[in-house]
Amino acid sequence: MADIWATQSQHIACLQDPPGVQLYVKVSTVRKGGIELPVYKCARDSTSLESFHNHLARFIPGINHLHI
Repeated sequence: MADIWATQSQHIACLQDPPGVQLYVKVSTVRKGGIELPVYKCARDSTSLESFHNHLARFIPGINHLHI
């Protein structure tokens, strides 16, 4: 396991946001279940996983970022 971690840990920097670079900007807020939540826009392109989560958000009752 230590050998695998030694190899894979070299790639962590490839997956993390660059230090000191602001990639997320708060663009608005939404109210879900009586709680005010921030909506952020990311400077990088969205991935298929993020697109899938946006699809799931449509099934959550109430108004979401797609209505704004």
